[in-house]
Amino acid sequence: MQPFERPLTILAILLLTIGCGGHISHLSPDRHFEESDNDAIIVMRVKPRAWVTLARGKVNRSGWRETRVSNNTRFWPEDGFVVARVSPTKKNEAYGIVSIMPEKLADPADEPAPTFATAMWPRRSPTCGIIAMGVMFGAVGAAGAAAVSALPPLPFYLPRVDVDLPTFKARAGEITYVGAIRVDASKNSESDDPPETISITPIKTPDDAASIARFITLHFPNVRAHVFERPLRMLQRDEYTDCE
Repeated sequence: MQPFERPLTILAILLLTIGCGGHISHLSPDRHFEESDNDAIIVMRVKPRAWVTLARGKVNRSGWRETRVSNNTRFWPEDGFVVARVSPTKKNEAYGIVSIMPEKLADPADEPAPTFATAMWPRRSPTCGIIAMGVMFGAVGAAGAAAVSALPPLPFYLPRVDVDLPTFKARAGEITYVGAIRVDASKNSESDDPPETISITPIKTPDDAASIARFITLHFPNVRAHVFERPLRMLQRDEYTDCE
């Protein structure tokens, strides 16, 4: 399957924003950031491109537990990277990737074999877009309604209880490169349905602190801070959610 056409991608973004909660965020190229800043910057490569949703949580003996009061934030990689300004994590905290929506579905023959670190995430039906569609029908008229009806499936995939998910920490005044994740979404060639599961794998890339520093200098000239490498940790999703 080919990547989504641009007009349909724009409509998909609107669906995500209106109907599925969470806000879309990416570090602005003109945003200033210094080592004295109280926030942190994280950089992550996503291959191939996919919407990724971050949530704040606590790390304990059972794995990673989401904190209910955290506002989930959805990111779209630019130039292959997610670059986000976030609040720093505390001692027993970490950010976790809690949902992924692939940009495209692949032929199984094009995907590498899973590794020992691969986690399989089940699909969640895209019911959250139904209200958004109704709103958009009234806003964009018949042509817009036809375009929305032509949208390919937009399922989310998420780690349920006891399924591993990528987690990372962020420190104030620093740029943290957490590494890369590979998103494999194989489609059954005999069906139009999206896959029931996708695989999420932390992978090695040629990127290091020096190459990420050059990337930041090129694309974010007002960011002046050191880059540190702190690899992703795959942790199980705890069955409980804190209600603080």
